[in-house]
Amino acid sequence: MELLVVVAILGVLAAVGIVSFGGYLGSAKENAVKTNFNSVTKYIETELMKCNLGMETEAYLLSEANKSKYNFGNCDCNSSFAQIFSGILSYIHNFDEKGFSNPLNLDDILKTGINGNNGCPVDQGVSGAPWGRVNCHLNENANPQYIICCSRWGEGDSDIITKIIDNPY
Repeated sequence: MELLVVVAILGVLAAVGIVSFGGYLGSAKENAVKTNFNSVTKYIETELMKCNLGMETEAYLLSEANKSKYNFGNCDCNSSFAQIFSGILSYIHNFDEKGFSNPLNLDDILKTGINGNNGCPVDQGVSGAPWGRVNCHLNENANPQYIICCSRWGEGDSDIITKIIDNPY
């Protein structure tokens, strides 16, 4: 009889623990997506500010080292905001050396966590922009231009984070 009571108590504790663990796992994934999103947007803002101050971006320094292979992010006076942003985004998309990988890692084909996309899909199955990726694009219709970045970790209306990065020029 005592053994039956102990087994019943362990069963109840296990059931409660599994439900609690699932909640912790979900919030951990959400926090990982938000942290990655903030890191990527801060990096983009920093690189844009470097250009605004007349400095070279990391993307441009990489192209200096190997001009025949790479051509990203030249911050000369002739470059437009769109060209500079495109260079920065191409660099961090193609050379994910900063650790901006998809924290949800739901799609083994798309290793990088950054994408130039027009939005954050609700459907996890959308090719090219799964949940957890940071999607950034330039709003060229606005005057002045600005960048919109977003990332999603679920289907809900509140399962998304967005940020507008203003043109610093």
